[in-house]
Amino acid sequence: MPVSCQSTARTELRHATAAAHERLHEVPVFAALAAGRLDLAAYVSLLGRLYGFHDPFEAAIDLARPPGLQPAEWRRAHLLQSDLAALGQSDAAIRQLPRHPVVGSQWTPARSMGALYVIEGSTLGGRLLARQLDHLVPADGDCGRSFLLAGTDTGHVRWRDFCTALDRCGTDPASRAEMVAGAIETFRCFEAWFV
Repeated sequence: MPVSCQSTARTELRHATAAAHERLHEVPVFAALAAGRLDLAAYVSLLGRLYGFHDPFEAAIDLARPPGLQPAEWRRAHLLQSDLAALGQSDAAIRQLPRHPVVGSQWTPARSMGALYVIEGSTLGGRLLARQLDHLVPADGDCGRSFLLAGTDTGHVRWRDFCTALDRCGTDPASRAEMVAGAIETFRCFEAWFV
């Protein structure tokens, strides 16, 4: 069960993005992953699409310098790159993957925290999704699913720490409004990237 953390900022973010979060469960590739119906080619394709989203978004967020967080605490594109390589994708093929055309100049520190709310929140169900891949990749290791396993026990501690950073950043209404705008925009971009 995810670690609970209540905050005005987190509560506003959760309510503002609830519909978008629910719609993602209906995206065919995510529904197939959750049901254990992906074949290896579809899983590799999903990882490539995730990499094409996470890598440019992480770069844009990094430029905004989210308050109270170090890049090593939230960067995960490198895990996708590692998973793709473990599943036979060359460095050249990974470099050629389509990338989301995120515009980093619009990101403020508070807005980047809203984007990270979306990205960090996605780690919480990763362990359950990783189990749905036992028929595709060896069950005795994380080879090919390190991205999904980023939300294991240490990830739950990270989520609690992230919620503390959200509290600090969202103490005033203007910052909370920017955080909500960043989260809504990130969900919108993510949903459009997979539909």
